[in-house]
Amino acid sequence: MSINQTYIYSIAAVFFHLSLASATTYWVSPSGNDSTGNGSASNPYATIQKAIDVSASGDLIFIKAGTYTGAGNNNLVITNKSLMFWSESGPNQTIIDAGRAKLITGSLSGDWGFTKQITFHGVTSKNGYMEFGGDWTFDSLVKLDSGTLGFYDCTFRENETKATRLTSHTFLFSTTEGAPTNTELLLRNCLIVSNNIGCGGWVTNAAGGGGGIINAAGQIDRSTLINNSIYTSASLSGLGNRYVINRMRATNLIVWSNNTLAAPYWNAASRTTTYNEPSAVYSTHDVGFSFVDIKGTNTIYASALTNLPLIS
Repeated sequence: MSINQTYIYSIAAVFFHLSLASATTYWVSPSGNDSTGNGSASNPYATIQKAIDVSASGDLIFIKAGTYTGAGNNNLVITNKSLMFWSESGPNQTIIDAGRAKLITGSLSGDWGFTKQITFHGVTSKNGYMEFGGDWTFDSLVKLDSGTLGFYDCTFRENETKATRLTSHTFLFSTTEGAPTNTELLLRNCLIVSNNIGCGGWVTNAAGGGGGIINAAGQIDRSTLINNSIYTSASLSGLGNRYVINRMRATNLIVWSNNTLAAPYWNAASRTTTYNEPSAVYSTHDVGFSFVDIKGTNTIYASALTNLPLIS
């Protein structure tokens, strides 16, 4: 079954369950109007943020095919409500172009006692950008403070972060360290490709910053991380700690050709840290990993073809 077939069947199931549920459904379209639209399929809103603002916890937001950019489609703010976002036509036809801004900002912040469940299905997020110069701390394009944030059948491509201080860390995704124990980032059937992560640097025999793609509690499964660049943007004095994946349960992955340059790899069985080839995965936690190929070579084993989605 192809990912397109899987996506079509999944969205059909959502429409079936909608008929049984009391949730309100809102629609967004590039040809919609935030002023005169009412959020119906025939008279949709123009921006994703407008649909977020009028929705209540438990509602669903359907995103019609097209490219979404500009104010109201980047720096998305979702506070203290559970929402589900579904694209009508899948990630190849539904694109959120952040226009060199953050994808989600101040996102999911607020009362840590509120358990939020937010999911995105079948969208592409691209052209996000952030700079960060915090001292001994980190930030990311998508940051979760509490609750659950899930991405399913999604693509993240051509996004960029840039650390401007030696001791800063930047990531594409993160969960706040010290957040409630039920805080989780979930990614399944996702493609993470051609993103540039500019990290903090390192001072020899001292300390420094770093960064990477994912620094989060949660799980990534049946996903492909390929051709991402993880480099030091804050200083030329050293490489910094660069991670493809940190702190997260990782299963059934293709992790290939990410230029992490000898990032450390955590062996959960022996509880030791060693150095591996480029595309290595590191974790400070004793969690399980399952890979097809993490060596950064030109070989992907036959079993890799069971992973979705693959880059063509």
